[in-house]
Amino acid sequence: MKILMTGMTRRQANLISSRSKQDYLTAPIIFYNILKKIEGVKVDWRPITYGEDLKAYDIVLIGLATPNSLSNIFLFQSLWATNYPHLFFVDDFQVKGCFSRLDSYNIFRDFTFGRQKLNVDERKNLMRIPTRVRIEKLAKNILNASHLLAPMFEWGQHSLLLEGTPIMEGGLEFIDPSPFVTNINDVNMSKKERKWICPALYDYSDKLTRWNITWPVDYYHKKNYISEHELEKECVTAYGILSPKYSHAGSGWWRNRFNMAINTRSLLIAHQDEVKGLGKMYDTLRNLRQIENASTKQLNALVEGQRHEFFKNMESKKYNIQKMEGIVSDAIMRWGS
Repeated sequence: MKILMTGMTRRQANLISSRSKQDYLTAPIIFYNILKKIEGVKVDWRPITYGEDLKAYDIVLIGLATPNSLSNIFLFQSLWATNYPHLFFVDDFQVKGCFSRLDSYNIFRDFTFGRQKLNVDERKNLMRIPTRVRIEKLAKNILNASHLLAPMFEWGQHSLLLEGTPIMEGGLEFIDPSPFVTNINDVNMSKKERKWICPALYDYSDKLTRWNITWPVDYYHKKNYISEHELEKECVTAYGILSPKYSHAGSGWWRNRFNMAINTRSLLIAHQDEVKGLGKMYDTLRNLRQIENASTKQLNALVEGQRHEFFKNMESKKYNIQKMEGIVSDAIMRWGS
């Protein structure tokens, strides 16, 4: 079986530096590593060119992104890839946006077309009327998609992720990256401080005031970015990690912060909707004041309780590798039928 992974963004198409891969763990990296572990599979992970012959591949995994996103630089190449047997995947929870603004006006407007990674000849070709008509038809392959691969925890109401998309609940295929990033580390609990770490894309310091936190909080976001490795070192020193509520709360969308809490033996405090279905040891936000006033022994017991419930809801590496094999095999069979 020969598989190609590509997509609309640099991360999805593997056009990033090796340093960036070490700094920030993403779902495409995990998907690629899982695919490589399937016996008899050869997988390429790269950008493609518009018009490239992809017949050598049994299936193409195409990463989707919002068309007008600043990171979407391979839109036309990805649309071309839909000429071949394919399976779409996402690595950002804003899934609804991937299926919008795919009309001719939005695709070819300066804001979208201007930032695409294309040479002069490719741009001229794409602006020709026959090519534009073909692009519009290819866009319908996304709008009419029936299956989607996503990084999800085993728990959660997965259908929430599909609201506003053409994908029906039975068409959502998911892999849980957790077993591939979770480690049973030996952490010296006596050196942990009574403080929180809040790692997020944005600064949530104002929004989290309503949580009435009394412990100190160290905020890490895009304005004071540190690598995942450095962030994990910081989390080892703290008793807990704060996980702000996202719009997809309750869907089970995979977030590495959950795994980081496990790896650093830290408490995870998240909105009730965020951890619904994970277990009562994670229903912690409404008991935050009690937790901050708890003894060291009680805090350590809660940490271990969360770890127990997390592992109880996590399948093995072998299970997820076999599951991925089934997902791509079924996708190939759908195209062959």
